This record gives sequence, structure tokens and C-alpha cells, in this order.
Amino acid sequence: MGSGIGGLIANLLTYPVLLVSISIAIFSAILLLIKGKQLNKKNKILVIVLLIIALSVILFLVIMAIAFGSAHPPASPVRIR
Repeated sequence: MGSGIGGLIANLLTYPVLLVSISIAIFSAILLLIKGKQLNKKNKILVIVLLIIALSVILFLVIMAIAFGSAHPPASPVRIR
């Protein structure tokens, strides 16, 4: 891995980060749906901020996968004679 900002971005583009972000987003959404009315204002804001951060990471990783997915063509080139 690299160092500096390149190393940070390289560490963000991993499957464990994606899986943890998805887990946090699901947990936060369920917590807001089930116990949303019972949470006090501070905890509710904390859960909402956590949900927004997790969804931002998921969105970033999905955009990177779409934009820079595979550099290889889907099939080998065919030589025409």
C-alpha cells in the first residue's frame, strides 16, 4: 500500500470497509425505524449522522466500482482475416 492520501484511499477501497458500512447502515436504519420515537434527541442525531456517513461510503464505493470497474475487455479481441 502507498502512504499519505493514496494509502488512505487504497484502504477505503476494500471489501471489509464496504461490508462494515452496509452493516452499519442497516443497523442504523432498523434502529431508527423501530426505536426512533423512544430515542432522545442527541442519540437520534448520532444515529442519523452515522447512517449518512455509512451511506456516503457505500455510494462512493459503488461509484468507484462503476467508474473504474474492470480495465479488461469483456471478451478477447477477435482477429478478422
